[in-house]
Amino acid sequence: MTAKLIPPKVKAAFDQFSSPNRAVLLDVQEMIFDVAKDNERVGPLTETLKWCEPAYLTEQTKRLDQ
Repeated sequence: MTAKLIPPKVKAAFDQFSSPNRAVLLDVQEMIFDVAKDNERVGPLTETLKWCEPAYLTEQTKRLDQ
């Protein structure tokens, strides 16, 4: 996994999970960014919190069905 700068509030949310769960969630996070990077319809992602959980916003495209 490549080193990625995680916003401090998002990192704090990840830190609340147990170590095994956090490792799985960080793998999922990496997959989300990889899929977005490889799909021009998605565009860049912004990592943030929604309802105190990590969330990924498609700032450029807003929605995939446009």
